[in-house]
Amino acid sequence: MLGLRYDVETHRVVTAPKSFVRFRRASGGEVSGVALGPDGLYFAAILPNPQAETTPVYRVAFDAGADYPHRLELKASGSSLFQQYGCRACHALDDAGGTSGPDLDRPALERRIQDRLASPEYAQRVEEIARLEQEPFVSYADERQRVLAAEGREQVKLWLEYRLLEPRFDDPGATIPKVGVTPGQAGAIADYLLTGEFEGAPPPKVAFSDRVRNTLESKRFAAGIVAGVGFAAATFALLWLVRRRTNQRPRTSP
Repeated sequence: MLGLRYDVETHRVVTAPKSFVRFRRASGGEVSGVALGPDGLYFAAILPNPQAETTPVYRVAFDAGADYPHRLELKASGSSLFQQYGCRACHALDDAGGTSGPDLDRPALERRIQDRLASPEYAQRVEEIARLEQEPFVSYADERQRVLAAEGREQVKLWLEYRLLEPRFDDPGATIPKVGVTPGQAGAIADYLLTGEFEGAPPPKVAFSDRVRNTLESKRFAAGIVAGVGFAAATFALLWLVRRRTNQRPRTSP
């Protein structure tokens, strides 16, 4: 079986296929059916096992307790994560969303957070939280100090990331839910809220052959070909008419 990376935002396949399950017999290993289950990916081969005369169903699953040499984290865009975790149900952004939470429109959001973090009240509250001995305040002591030490947009971005990871990290009275994002996802959403982009994922590289094919298949290229052919035909026709009239003009002898 082959796996490939598909970008749901651009609707493009962005990597070459790679094998992640290999059939060891000479033939009969073609996959006849694939289904996603709650505990993994199920698939069945097209031919039965010749020894057991049965067709087994295989399952590919991730074991959280296994010591895998490489672990992959899905890099989704900040906008898709914002939708996935239901942020828009409570917050309005770009003239769409709920009203139970504060507006997240740019650049007012960044200015509002900067004013909050620069206020004497915030510094005093951080000092008071440092004396608390329960969670999550103990575990996020370093994070609160990083926010205080940072400046500008970096400070705002840090605060947003920690707020997404643990809404109560600097506010015992916070009532927004903890949505369960990973640090990478929190960074992606923070980038999206501040800039409208996801800075963690570079645009997919397009091979030269794909660029050539896309150019040949584009409507602009086809229109250029048609226009070029039409211009060339008109030029040849004009030259033919000029030459014909020149040949038909009577000559006078000296």
